[in-house]
Amino acid sequence: QQNEHIIYHNAAIFHELVARGTTLSQAAQPVRWLEGAASWKQLCRKYFELEAHWHGQQIDSDAGFRIRLSHSSGANVHRFKIDEEEGTIICTTSQGGLYVSSIQPDRRLWSLPEGHVPQYAHVEYSNGFIVYTTRGNCMEVWRRSRDAYDPEKYLPCQPTDQQLAVATLHPPTSRPGVDSPNLGQRGVYVPFAVLQVPEVARASRVVYPNLVVASSRGRKAFIWDIPNSRLIETIDIKPHPLYPLSEEASQPTDDFGATIHYVELSQDHLFICWDKAMVAYQRRPTKKERRTNSIGWQPGPLQFSEIISIRFPSWNTQVSLRSCLLTMT
Repeated sequence: QQNEHIIYHNAAIFHELVARGTTLSQAAQPVRWLEGAASWKQLCRKYFELEAHWHGQQIDSDAGFRIRLSHSSGANVHRFKIDEEEGTIICTTSQGGLYVSSIQPDRRLWSLPEGHVPQYAHVEYSNGFIVYTTRGNCMEVWRRSRDAYDPEKYLPCQPTDQQLAVATLHPPTSRPGVDSPNLGQRGVYVPFAVLQVPEVARASRVVYPNLVVASSRGRKAFIWDIPNSRLIETIDIKPHPLYPLSEEASQPTDDFGATIHYVELSQDHLFICWDKAMVAYQRRPTKKERRTNSIGWQPGPLQFSEIISIRFPSWNTQVSLRSCLLTMT
């Protein structure tokens, strides 16, 4: 401690933090984040903490957690999902390819090559299933190997020859333990199915056990049961006259815009965000619901006469008891 002042002063000069001959007050004066540096040791510490922050290595003493960069995910990530159960990041990139990385420690566990997964592929994940957009207007499904090889979670799968070939050519990048086989390895997925979308896909969403894919061009939405790889519902999403989109409009309009920006799915409804409106479409009731419900079911946007209007600063929100139409004004 007797020579601490000299040691850290020389360290600051050696690392070119300050020029030779600069006093401590001069070094700390121009920069606000250096305020409070009462010694050369504190000044050096602040500089090295700053450098660590830029490298994603900050330790937050208040929250007690570490902020880190995920280098194994690559530098061109386009979409990503988190598997909290296995502690992994699943991502696609602007260059193509799909990568599964361990959150901690930061290392790549498994991947699919750029030649197999197209550029800017949209990826969804839920309950051990990866679903992403691929060539030929298809949705490709891969299942977590830990579940696929569990006898209690067995599901019949329908992988294509291309999936099987790429799975063989690209084994796990992390080495399993001595006593454990390659089966059921963390972060590794096995081919499950390829789902052909009847219309040009625009947006997709997984709400397990369902996958919904909507087509702007075809004005239809398709809902699959993922575990069975089966198309279970098709919804006509062609615009229908609903309600005036603003107080100034005297007639209902069907101008939602040409592009779908997002889709969401619930047990009873499909929600689609168009250019100018968010529209709720009623899903087909189950056989049990159709037997107990005396009201006839009609596909398409919900239509009710009683509307409660709620005004927001930049939104005109029209809400009915069972449906919602959000329109930008």
